[in-house]
This record gives sequence, C-alpha cells and structure tokens, in this order.
Amino acid sequence: AIFRCAHSIKGGSGAFGLSYITNFTHVLEALLDSMREGKVKPTRPIVDALLKSVDIVTQMVHAAKDGTTPPD
Repeated sequence: AIFRCAHSIKGGSGAFGLSYITNFTHVLEALLDSMREGKVKPTRPIVDALLKSVDIVTQMVHAAKDGTTPPD
C-alpha cells in the first residue's frame, strides 16, 4: 500500500511537471519496491528514513501548492 502511494505521488507530480517531487519519490519507490520483493529488510534506519521521507514529501507538496521552492 505504501509503494502504491509513492507511485501515485510520483505519477501525479510528473503530470504537473514537479520534477523535484518526481525524482525524490522515484528513489523512494525503488526502495519500497526492493522491500516489497524482500531484497531489502525493514531495519530501524530504513524505517526512520521512510518516516523522514514523509516529512520531506509533505514539505515539497506544500511548496508546490504555495508556488515556492522547497528547501534543499
């Protein structure tokens, strides 16, 4: 389910030309796909990174909505 959400965000951002979101979620999607396939195990550092990625994507979406540039 998390993979599908990342995939949908990637597709939607691509449709609107928000390449910084598309690029970020592409990497996120690749990690989630590897986890789904059992190639990568959900370790604490990986789960922490996934949780942080939610904050980052949220900031990017808010920046797109506000017409601003997201922080690096």
